[in-house]
Amino acid sequence: MSAGGTTVLDGASGPDGAATPDAAHPADASATPGGDRPLVLVLAADPAWAARLAAQLRVAGAEAEVVADPAVLSLRLAAGAADAGVVDMTALSYDGLEVAADAASTGPSVLAVIARDNARLRERAKAAGIPRVATYRAMFLRGPRILADWLGLPQPSRGAGARALAAATAAPAATAATPTLPGSRAVTHRPTTEPKP
Repeated sequence: MSAGGTTVLDGASGPDGAATPDAAHPADASATPGGDRPLVLVLAADPAWAARLAAQLRVAGAEAEVVADPAVLSLRLAAGAADAGVVDMTALSYDGLEVAADAASTGPSVLAVIARDNARLRERAKAAGIPRVATYRAMFLRGPRILADWLGLPQPSRGAGARALAAATAAPAATAATPTLPGSRAVTHRPTTEPKP
């Protein structure tokens, strides 16, 4: 749905998450000619959420890189080292609105992600020059399709990438090479069909 020029993508925004691109930030501005995959920087304080957003971007057809520092995001976007940025505006370790506005002021398109549709925050984002806002729910339900639409990339088929997302966000299995804390040990689980020695 669109509210006063800011595109808000929430759980009720259509079957494929499609939204009308804002004229100030055309959806296909970051899609490079010749089929190159656009590079999108992801800033989210929660590493699991950052990994999920990066995996969704890859399923959507983009390259993704997680950055941990808001200043790095803005500097790289301003230098043209990336095509777009995704900013989680609900982080406690940085001011999400300020970071997203700073990143958006550098020129490339920025997608802001918020926990739930918040009209006040959406209006503040619009005033700060951030025309696209997506809720966590929308990103969980249709993240790759929303991201492909935002970047002007071909839409992935329904259900495409579900296994890729699951694999990318799954916890790694414990192995002998897995580091452990002092005084602890790695535990490997045997299948229940194997007889115990």
